[in-house]
Amino acid sequence: MSDQASDAAAIWPDDWPSGLYTLPPTQPLLTTLAHGLTYRCRHDPLALARITIMLPTRRACRAMRSAFLEAHQHFRALQPGDDGREQSILLPILRPIGDVDEDELILTSDDPWLEPLAPPIGGLE
Repeated sequence: MSDQASDAAAIWPDDWPSGLYTLPPTQPLLTTLAHGLTYRCRHDPLALARITIMLPTRRACRAMRSAFLEAHQHFRALQPGDDGREQSILLPILRPIGDVDEDELILTSDDPWLEPLAPPIGGLE
């Protein structure tokens, strides 16, 4: 087992209940989280898809996606009998909590929280 895989096994034992966790500050967050969750979900291909990870920005979500793909390749290489064919992976739901998507800012007239708009001002005379 490689160093990253053994680190994942040590930080993410199989008997941990689900919930909220912290990582040691000496470990790289995205890599450790991706390797740990991939290790924990290695027996159920749909398990990762049931997880939601909240990250500070969309950039962090993209980096997390890359970390999961790297972890998937890493653990796939450790499996005996891997025939080298491409495999798909269902990633967790990655939600940015600090970036607001511009589409979410569009206000519609059927929004109950909007106050009625004043009538438009007439054109110049």
